[in-house]
Amino acid sequence: MDHPGALGPRLLGAASGARRPAPLPRARKEGNPNWFHIARASLLGLLLTVALTLVLFVPGALTVQTAHLNAIATHTMFAPKDFSVSDPLATSKLRDEAAGAVPIQYRSIPGPLAQSLSEAASLFGGAQVLLGIPPGRGRGGADGVLALVRRSGGAISPAAARDLLSLSRPDLDQVQALVLDALAASAKRGLDATQAHALRLAPPFPISTLGSQARNVAAALFAAFLKPNQAADSALTAKARREAAARVTPVQVRYSEGQVIVRGGDLIDRNALAALQTSGLLNRDFSWQTLLGDFLLSLLTAGLLHGYLITSRGAILLRPRRLLLLDTLFLSACIAAAVVIQQHGSLPYTFPAAAISILLTLLLDFPLALVATALWAFLAGWELDGSILISGYFLVSGMTGAMLIRGTRRSTGFFVAGCGSAVAGLVCVAASRLLAHGSDWLGMGGDVAAIALSGLLAATLTLGSLAALGRLFGVTTTLHMLELSHPNHPLLRRLMQEAPGTYHHSLMIGTLAERAAEQIGADALLVRVIAYFHDIGKLVHPTNFAENQAAIGNIHDRIEPEDSVALILEHIYEGVRLARAHHLPEILEDGIWQHHGTNLVSFFYQQAVERRGEAGVRIEDFRYPGPRPQTREMAILMLADGVEAAVRASPGADAEQIRGIIHRLTQERVRDGQLDECPLTLRDLAAIEHSFAIVLQGISHGRVRYPRSPLPAVGNQ
Repeated sequence: MDHPGALGPRLLGAASGARRPAPLPRARKEGNPNWFHIARASLLGLLLTVALTLVLFVPGALTVQTAHLNAIATHTMFAPKDFSVSDPLATSKLRDEAAGAVPIQYRSIPGPLAQSLSEAASLFGGAQVLLGIPPGRGRGGADGVLALVRRSGGAISPAAARDLLSLSRPDLDQVQALVLDALAASAKRGLDATQAHALRLAPPFPISTLGSQARNVAAALFAAFLKPNQAADSALTAKARREAAARVTPVQVRYSEGQVIVRGGDLIDRNALAALQTSGLLNRDFSWQTLLGDFLLSLLTAGLLHGYLITSRGAILLRPRRLLLLDTLFLSACIAAAVVIQQHGSLPYTFPAAAISILLTLLLDFPLALVATALWAFLAGWELDGSILISGYFLVSGMTGAMLIRGTRRSTGFFVAGCGSAVAGLVCVAASRLLAHGSDWLGMGGDVAAIALSGLLAATLTLGSLAALGRLFGVTTTLHMLELSHPNHPLLRRLMQEAPGTYHHSLMIGTLAERAAEQIGADALLVRVIAYFHDIGKLVHPTNFAENQAAIGNIHDRIEPEDSVALILEHIYEGVRLARAHHLPEILEDGIWQHHGTNLVSFFYQQAVERRGEAGVRIEDFRYPGPRPQTREMAILMLADGVEAAVRASPGADAEQIRGIIHRLTQERVRDGQLDECPLTLRDLAAIEHSFAIVLQGISHGRVRYPRSPLPAVGNQ
């Protein structure tokens, strides 16, 4: 709240003929995104989609590694990921062994042996009949022998028939039983030609009391009647061997990420060629299908990112430079990840994933940083053929860094965030190795070193690039705010020397506003720095305002109210000019515009009404240009400005009176609609009033009046 004071002689003539200085362009007013902002964000999202498509597609399309069977490798080729490939030579050997182990397959031919068994039974029946004929009546004659030969179907010779007839009946009975039983048993077990031949040489007769002649006759008859009842089938054998070979599981050769597939100068054999083809290292033809898939994935990612802005972070849409900053950081992260994660071994873990998240948190917004981190971590894993470990590592590292950097005001906070992100990433990688039984724990040392390096890189990169990015994209960072709060800033030094009353007023408002912002969770550092610079326009004519007035008469008593209000309002426009001349951040310029909102300069308005009547005065000419406060920080600044001036104008006010002044001025701002465009709640207002009261009571406390005590005379003693 500003009070008229004395106007220096150098301004009297200029002020008396002017209403107000030519205004600068109006202040930015946040408002809500309209169709134009949404269309602009959609266009940038489409451009981001195209860029992401190229990031995903081009590295694979431009693969230049070639290899041919029995060629010499021009350079060492490493496995880009974990994969398995079949070993054709080892698999072929195992399949040959399996096929060779399959025995010859046979088909059944029971007819010949069954017929032989029938003929043998007929032979023995005839022999029994002939054996009943007394000797000398043709028993062993030619007719009897021929009859037996015919009964055997020609299986036995006449000599064998005569030997059979020479047996006694008991021997004949035993021979008959031995031969028929052996033939029946052979018919059941199945015989090929080789097995039949072996049985002929060693008939399967049990031990008996037969003499050697009878046993020889039995062996000769068994050999004569024994026939194979199965034959080798080449077709069945070949089929069985093919099936046995097909049941052999292909031998898999496991390649780990970073493992050498073939060394430069070595011969590329079938195994190496198969591994190169499976890994995707060899040239690929241009594929519209792959390009379309990458485009759809990029469209989905960019759509989710910009859709989140449209639905939940509309304020960023109003500032194209911040939208461009988001897309630039997101695309840069994807490009850098595409380069780094194509490396081998532990090198992908050196990527400072937390750097992007930290920058987005400090330059834009913490929730937006989390969303962007999740999306680009997903894309990074996709670039490595769907690596869940890489996506998880980037996600937890980035989120941890973003959470730890919030609210930091010291450079050490960057290293805390970097170390925290490294620890989170290490836990993620260790958990992955524990879940993958049989992992190479010896390689964990390299991973630890790479992850530690990533944390250091994240802290260093963010600390080194934050200020440059903030200035390039017009974003005020915490470190920049700390620099501006230093009293050595040229404008603050001028304010201290040329307008000490305004300087003290600004410091008081900074204290009030910072304490109130802390109570409601607003940006305390930001509102304190804005308070320091909100009245720099008074440097142009400092004696126009009561806090800088010495023993000078009040010029406003001698000029028209319209001229007086022009001089008062002048400090807004001059403040913006100075802010722009000194390249102060836009947010400080907003504070200069908004710290009075559209308040009425009531003192001069009442003077004008008293002189010309209400009908002859335009109230709009006596209001500040505005706009009204758009954020909680600007609203706190407005309230602190009015309250500090009012309490300063009421010396000797006790605690109850101070609380009354604070509440009255706050309610006046509410009734005038000055807080309608900022997100302050009634609970916030109550907390702000309470905070103001505590600070102002401490500043306005009374002091004990010490009695004068005369000093003893010392000269004459």
